[in-house]
Amino acid sequence: MATGLRALHPRWPVILVLAVVIGIGCLAEVVQAWIPGRDASFVDLAADLGGAVLGLCVVALAMRLCNIIRP
Repeated sequence: MATGLRALHPRWPVILVLAVVIGIGCLAEVVQAWIPGRDASFVDLAADLGGAVLGLCVVALAMRLCNIIRP
């Protein structure tokens, strides 16, 4: 019987990475709003999320090429 986070959802590492990136991105935007000469932007947050998704895709492709996971 599966235990731990994997028992909750088979893709929990992906969900966890995206949640952390969104959290850190939101925190960075809030901090930037308080710095003179900087401004908070949803475009920056979207770029953070896009980078995380691209990174996850590269890792998934590398794992498939190395036969670590099955297609």
